[in-house]
Amino acid sequence: MKISVVVPSYNGNSTIRRCLTSLLAQQRPADEIIVVDSSDDETPAIIENEFPQVRLIRRQQRIFCGEARNIGAAEANGDIIAITDTDCIALPGWLQAIERAYDRYDCPAVVGTVGGPEGETWVAKMDRIQFSEFLPNSPRRWTPIGPGCNFSVKRHIYLDLGGCPDLPRSQDVAFFAKLNAQYGPALLAPKATVLHISTDDIAQLWRRYYQAGHGFAYARSHDPSLAGSLAVRYTWLAPLLPIVKGSRGMTAGYWARSWPISLLSCGPCGYGLRACSPASARSEQQGKQPNDLHLVLRDVLGTYDERFE
Repeated sequence: MKISVVVPSYNGNSTIRRCLTSLLAQQRPADEIIVVDSSDDETPAIIENEFPQVRLIRRQQRIFCGEARNIGAAEANGDIIAITDTDCIALPGWLQAIERAYDRYDCPAVVGTVGGPEGETWVAKMDRIQFSEFLPNSPRRWTPIGPGCNFSVKRHIYLDLGGCPDLPRSQDVAFFAKLNAQYGPALLAPKATVLHISTDDIAQLWRRYYQAGHGFAYARSHDPSLAGSLAVRYTWLAPLLPIVKGSRGMTAGYWARSWPISLLSCGPCGYGLRACSPASARSEQQGKQPNDLHLVLRDVLGTYDERFE
């Protein structure tokens, strides 16, 4: 069994060294590592000069991570495509755990768990609320979804499904929906762990939640069958999304220490979702303007396509 690691990359100069160093230090070495990069910073130069073992595929114009994953999978030679992000550090046993899962179970895909580096702040922990169902020490189980920064799939299945859609966000949700419909659920391998390097800046966290809400609605307006589409139809539910998401998989102690940040994140997420909802689009067509608070948030926090995820 050959394993190809694919890493989508956009302006990851601050984390790319830690990511690639971890991938090259695996107990079960990768058969190849492919980085698909569309950065306008020094990331490609770092890869070319410091990591000659890594195959770099360059795109001059920015692409989203779904398209980058698809390009890497099409160029890969492995039987398995293992996907992570530039802001992740793979623990030494990551690929070994993935390989063992495929050896022992008849599964189309294997997903892993997502932790954080030691000493991170609670703001950084809340940045990982998106991975709350895949925290370290989660039990092995079959799952209909997986974290976009830590999943693997048999290459022929990935290609047969057409890969990830070219969306600014929720590409992984759309991909796993197709996977479940045609091949069944993925297997969660608890020891296949990556550490996510999260922000400790509260302002940046708010920006990410706003963009997450905007991208959440954008994806579901294109495919209403995706989970969570109800919140797009009834936008008053939108501010509850971070709480609902975070409540799945997190311990009581974790929430006792971090609930204030979670509550603060509800506003940006809700307004981001509302900004891209069908109701908002209808209002604009009717000549109505967003309320003043939404305009302020939009100007301060930006829109979904300002950050590659």
